Amino acid sequence: MAFSPLSLESHGSALWRRPTDFQFAAKDLTCPISLSEMGQAMKYFPIGFVLSGKNYEPVVILGCQSDQNLFIGLDGRWVGGYLPIRYKSFPFSLLPIANDAGEIDTDKMALCLDDNFQLSPDAASGERIFADDGGLAEFVTTVSEQLSKYNNSIKQSLRCTALLDQMGLLKPWDTAVNLDDRKIAFNGLYCVDELALKQLPGQSLVELVESDGLPLAYMQLISMENLARFPSLIAAHEKARNISSPDLDDLTFDDSGNNEMINLDNL
Repeated sequence: MAFSPLSLESHGSALWRRPTDFQFAAKDLTCPISLSEMGQAMKYFPIGFVLSGKNYEPVVILGCQSDQNLFIGLDGRWVGGYLPIRYKSFPFSLLPIANDAGEIDTDKMALCLDDNFQLSPDAASGERIFADDGGLAEFVTTVSEQLSKYNNSIKQSLRCTALLDQMGLLKPWDTAVNLDDRKIAFNGLYCVDELALKQLPGQSLVELVESDGLPLAYMQLISMENLARFPSLIAAHEKARNISSPDLDDLTFDDSGNNEMINLDNL
Protein backbone atom coordinates (compact mmCIF):
# COMPACT_ATOMS: atom_id res chain seq x y z
CA MET A 1 0.00 0.00 0.00
CA ALA A 2 1.15 3.56 -0.78
CA PHE A 3 0.09 6.46 1.43
CA SER A 4 0.15 10.25 1.15
CA PRO A 5 0.02 12.70 4.09
CA LEU A 6 -3.31 14.40 4.69
CA SER A 7 -3.28 18.13 4.11
CA LEU A 8 -5.91 20.84 4.18
CA GLU A 9 -4.78 21.92 0.72
CA SER A 10 -5.24 18.47 -0.85
CA HIS A 11 -8.08 17.04 1.26
CA GLY A 12 -9.83 20.08 2.72
CA SER A 13 -13.06 19.46 0.81
CA ALA A 14 -12.65 15.72 0.34
CA LEU A 15 -15.37 13.29 1.38
CA TRP A 16 -14.86 9.65 2.26
CA ARG A 17 -17.00 6.67 3.12
CA ARG A 18 -16.02 4.07 5.70
CA PRO A 19 -15.16 0.73 4.04
CA THR A 20 -18.04 -1.75 4.05
CA ASP A 21 -15.80 -4.81 3.60
CA PHE A 22 -12.19 -5.93 3.91
CA GLN A 23 -11.39 -6.73 0.29
CA PHE A 24 -8.44 -4.34 0.58
CA ALA A 25 -6.73 -6.97 2.77
CA ALA A 26 -7.95 -10.09 0.96
CA LYS A 27 -4.44 -10.90 -0.34
CA ASP A 28 -2.56 -10.29 2.91
CA LEU A 29 -0.73 -13.26 4.40
CA THR A 30 0.39 -11.35 7.48
CA CYS A 31 -0.55 -8.18 9.35
CA PRO A 32 1.70 -6.31 11.82
CA ILE A 33 0.36 -6.15 15.37
CA SER A 34 1.44 -4.33 18.49
CA LEU A 35 2.17 -5.69 21.93
CA SER A 36 -1.11 -4.24 23.22
CA GLU A 37 -3.05 -6.35 20.68
CA MET A 38 -1.35 -9.68 21.24
CA GLY A 39 -3.50 -10.72 24.21
CA GLN A 40 -6.57 -10.73 21.95
CA ALA A 41 -4.87 -11.75 18.72
CA MET A 42 -3.32 -14.90 20.24
CA LYS A 43 -6.83 -16.35 20.68
CA TYR A 44 -7.49 -16.44 16.95
CA PHE A 45 -4.27 -16.34 14.92
CA PRO A 46 -0.80 -17.83 14.96
CA ILE A 47 1.68 -15.06 15.74
CA GLY A 48 5.24 -15.03 14.44
CA PHE A 49 8.04 -12.61 13.68
CA VAL A 50 9.32 -11.44 10.30
CA LEU A 51 12.47 -9.48 9.59
CA SER A 52 11.71 -5.89 8.61
CA GLY A 53 15.08 -4.31 7.99
CA LYS A 54 17.00 -5.15 11.17
CA ASN A 55 13.87 -5.50 13.31
CA TYR A 56 11.89 -8.60 14.18
CA GLU A 57 8.31 -7.46 13.69
CA PRO A 58 5.39 -9.31 15.34
CA VAL A 59 2.72 -10.29 12.83
CA VAL A 60 -0.45 -12.32 12.81
CA ILE A 61 -0.31 -15.03 10.16
CA LEU A 62 -3.43 -14.86 8.00
CA GLY A 63 -2.81 -17.39 5.27
CA CYS A 64 -0.44 -19.89 3.71
CA GLN A 65 -1.46 -19.83 0.05
CA SER A 66 -0.40 -16.98 -2.20
CA ASP A 67 -2.71 -13.97 -2.04
CA GLN A 68 -5.35 -15.60 0.16
CA ASN A 69 -6.27 -14.17 3.55
CA LEU A 70 -8.13 -17.02 5.24
CA PHE A 71 -9.86 -14.66 7.65
CA ILE A 72 -11.78 -12.73 4.98
CA GLY A 73 -14.86 -14.33 3.45
CA LEU A 74 -15.56 -14.31 -0.27
CA ASP A 75 -18.01 -11.44 0.27
CA GLY A 76 -15.33 -9.38 2.06
CA ARG A 77 -16.52 -10.00 5.61
CA TRP A 78 -13.96 -10.29 8.39
CA VAL A 79 -14.29 -13.71 10.03
CA GLY A 80 -11.22 -13.65 12.23
CA GLY A 81 -12.66 -12.67 15.60
CA TYR A 82 -10.23 -9.95 16.69
CA LEU A 83 -9.74 -7.19 14.12
CA PRO A 84 -6.16 -5.80 14.02
CA ILE A 85 -5.85 -2.04 14.50
CA ARG A 86 -4.06 -1.77 11.15
CA TYR A 87 -7.27 -2.91 9.42
CA LYS A 88 -9.63 -1.17 11.78
CA SER A 89 -8.00 2.17 10.90
CA PHE A 90 -8.03 1.72 7.12
CA PRO A 91 -7.74 3.81 4.92
CA PHE A 92 -5.66 5.87 7.36
CA SER A 93 -2.18 5.22 8.69
CA LEU A 94 0.25 7.19 10.84
CA LEU A 95 3.64 7.20 9.12
CA PRO A 96 7.03 8.90 9.58
CA ILE A 97 7.76 11.80 7.28
CA ALA A 98 10.93 13.42 5.97
CA ASN A 99 12.67 16.16 7.96
CA ASP A 100 14.09 19.37 6.48
CA ALA A 101 17.13 17.44 5.26
CA GLY A 102 14.94 15.01 3.36
CA GLU A 103 15.65 12.13 5.72
CA ILE A 104 12.90 9.98 7.23
CA ASP A 105 12.40 11.05 10.83
CA THR A 106 10.66 8.38 12.91
CA ASP A 107 9.88 11.00 15.55
CA LYS A 108 7.85 13.06 13.08
CA MET A 109 4.60 11.35 12.16
CA ALA A 110 1.82 12.37 9.80
CA LEU A 111 -1.68 10.99 9.33
CA CYS A 112 -1.80 9.57 5.82
CA LEU A 113 -4.45 8.27 3.42
CA ASP A 114 -4.14 5.20 1.21
CA ASP A 115 -3.47 6.43 -2.33
CA ASN A 116 -5.73 3.75 -3.82
CA PHE A 117 -8.70 4.55 -1.62
CA GLN A 118 -11.56 6.03 -3.60
CA LEU A 119 -12.92 9.23 -2.05
CA SER A 120 -16.67 9.69 -2.18
CA PRO A 121 -18.15 12.17 -4.67
CA ASP A 122 -21.54 11.91 -2.95
CA ALA A 123 -22.06 14.65 -0.36
CA ALA A 124 -25.12 12.87 0.97
CA SER A 125 -23.24 9.75 2.02
CA GLY A 126 -19.66 10.95 2.41
CA GLU A 127 -17.95 12.21 5.57
CA ARG A 128 -15.61 15.17 5.79
CA ILE A 129 -11.95 14.53 6.54
CA PHE A 130 -11.43 18.09 7.72
CA ALA A 131 -13.88 20.16 9.75
CA ASP A 132 -14.94 23.71 8.92
CA ASP A 133 -12.31 25.14 11.30
CA GLY A 134 -9.50 23.44 9.37
CA GLY A 135 -8.89 20.74 11.95
CA LEU A 136 -9.49 17.05 11.46
CA ALA A 137 -13.11 15.89 11.66
CA GLU A 138 -14.11 14.20 14.91
CA PHE A 139 -14.01 10.60 13.69
CA VAL A 140 -10.71 11.10 11.85
CA THR A 141 -9.27 12.62 15.04
CA THR A 142 -10.32 9.48 16.93
CA VAL A 143 -8.59 7.31 14.32
CA SER A 144 -5.45 9.44 14.56
CA GLU A 145 -5.35 9.08 18.35
CA GLN A 146 -5.85 5.33 18.09
CA LEU A 147 -3.03 5.06 15.57
CA SER A 148 -0.74 7.11 17.81
CA LYS A 149 -1.25 4.62 20.65
CA TYR A 150 -0.76 1.77 18.20
CA ASN A 151 2.54 3.19 16.93
CA ASN A 152 3.83 3.65 20.49
CA SER A 153 2.95 0.03 21.22
CA ILE A 154 4.69 -1.09 18.01
CA LYS A 155 7.87 0.66 19.19
CA GLN A 156 7.59 -1.16 22.50
CA SER A 157 7.10 -4.45 20.63
CA LEU A 158 10.27 -3.87 18.62
CA ARG A 159 12.24 -3.11 21.78
CA CYS A 160 11.01 -6.42 23.19
CA THR A 161 11.92 -8.43 20.10
CA ALA A 162 15.33 -6.73 19.96
CA LEU A 163 15.94 -7.90 23.52
CA LEU A 164 14.74 -11.43 22.69
CA ASP A 165 17.12 -11.49 19.74
CA GLN A 166 19.98 -10.15 21.87
CA MET A 167 19.41 -12.97 24.37
CA GLY A 168 19.37 -15.60 21.62
CA LEU A 169 15.69 -16.39 22.10
CA LEU A 170 14.51 -16.14 18.48
CA LYS A 171 14.91 -18.90 15.92
CA PRO A 172 13.55 -19.76 12.47
CA TRP A 173 10.09 -21.26 12.73
CA ASP A 174 10.31 -24.32 10.53
CA THR A 175 6.65 -25.16 10.21
CA ALA A 176 4.18 -26.17 7.55
CA VAL A 177 0.47 -26.63 6.94
CA ASN A 178 -0.32 -30.22 6.00
CA LEU A 179 -3.17 -30.68 3.53
CA ASP A 180 -4.47 -33.90 2.03
CA ASP A 181 -2.61 -33.47 -1.25
CA ARG A 182 0.34 -31.25 -0.37
CA LYS A 183 2.38 -29.57 2.33
CA ILE A 184 2.78 -25.78 2.44
CA ALA A 185 5.98 -24.71 4.21
CA PHE A 186 6.84 -21.25 5.53
CA ASN A 187 10.14 -19.51 4.93
CA GLY A 188 11.33 -16.33 6.66
CA LEU A 189 9.19 -16.81 9.75
CA TYR A 190 10.63 -16.72 13.28
CA CYS A 191 9.41 -17.80 16.71
CA VAL A 192 10.56 -17.86 20.32
CA ASP A 193 13.00 -20.64 21.23
CA GLU A 194 11.11 -22.18 24.14
CA LEU A 195 14.01 -24.38 25.28
CA ALA A 196 16.42 -21.44 25.35
CA LEU A 197 13.81 -19.41 27.25
CA LYS A 198 13.51 -22.10 29.92
CA GLN A 199 17.29 -22.13 30.35
CA LEU A 200 17.60 -18.36 30.71
CA PRO A 201 19.42 -17.14 33.85
CA GLY A 202 17.31 -15.50 36.55
CA GLN A 203 18.63 -11.97 36.01
CA SER A 204 17.83 -12.17 32.30
CA LEU A 205 14.30 -13.31 33.12
CA VAL A 206 13.90 -10.29 35.39
CA GLU A 207 15.03 -8.05 32.53
CA LEU A 208 12.49 -9.68 30.22
CA VAL A 209 9.68 -9.24 32.76
CA GLU A 210 10.51 -5.57 33.30
CA SER A 211 10.60 -4.88 29.55
CA ASP A 212 7.36 -6.83 28.79
CA GLY A 213 9.45 -9.18 26.68
CA LEU A 214 8.45 -12.24 28.70
CA PRO A 215 4.68 -11.91 28.21
CA LEU A 216 5.29 -11.20 24.51
CA ALA A 217 7.36 -14.38 24.26
CA TYR A 218 4.73 -16.57 25.90
CA MET A 219 1.86 -15.07 23.93
CA GLN A 220 3.73 -15.90 20.73
CA LEU A 221 4.39 -19.46 21.90
CA ILE A 222 0.78 -20.05 22.95
CA SER A 223 -0.56 -18.68 19.66
CA MET A 224 1.38 -21.19 17.56
CA GLU A 225 -1.28 -23.86 18.06
CA ASN A 226 -3.70 -21.74 16.01
CA LEU A 227 -1.82 -22.81 12.89
CA ALA A 228 -3.63 -26.15 13.22
CA ARG A 229 -6.86 -24.34 12.22
CA PHE A 230 -5.57 -23.52 8.73
CA PRO A 231 -6.52 -26.80 6.96
CA SER A 232 -10.16 -26.44 8.05
CA LEU A 233 -10.16 -22.75 7.04
CA ILE A 234 -8.77 -23.66 3.62
CA ALA A 235 -11.45 -26.34 3.25
CA ALA A 236 -14.16 -23.81 4.18
CA HIS A 237 -12.89 -21.39 1.51
CA GLU A 238 -12.81 -24.13 -1.10
CA LYS A 239 -16.36 -25.14 -0.21
CA ALA A 240 -17.54 -21.51 -0.46
CA ARG A 241 -15.78 -21.13 -3.79
CA ASN A 242 -17.84 -23.96 -5.24
CA ILE A 243 -21.16 -22.44 -4.18
CA SER A 244 -22.96 -20.92 -7.15
CA SER A 245 -23.96 -17.47 -5.97
CA PRO A 246 -23.75 -14.00 -7.51
CA ASP A 247 -22.67 -12.69 -4.10
CA LEU A 248 -19.47 -14.76 -4.08
CA ASP A 249 -16.33 -14.10 -6.09
CA ASP A 250 -14.16 -16.95 -7.30
CA LEU A 251 -11.09 -17.72 -5.22
CA THR A 252 -7.86 -18.57 -6.98
CA PHE A 253 -5.72 -21.41 -5.67
CA ASP A 254 -2.28 -22.44 -6.82
CA ASP A 255 -2.47 -26.23 -7.04
CA SER A 256 0.75 -26.74 -9.00
CA GLY A 257 2.95 -29.37 -7.40
CA ASN A 258 2.57 -31.24 -4.15
CA ASN A 259 4.69 -28.93 -2.02
CA GLU A 260 4.61 -25.18 -1.76
CA MET A 261 6.57 -22.62 0.20
CA ILE A 262 5.44 -19.23 1.44
CA ASN A 263 8.37 -16.81 1.68
CA LEU A 264 8.00 -14.16 4.39
CA ASP A 265 11.53 -12.80 4.18
CA ASN A 266 11.73 -9.03 4.60
CA LEU A 267 8.04 -8.29 4.20
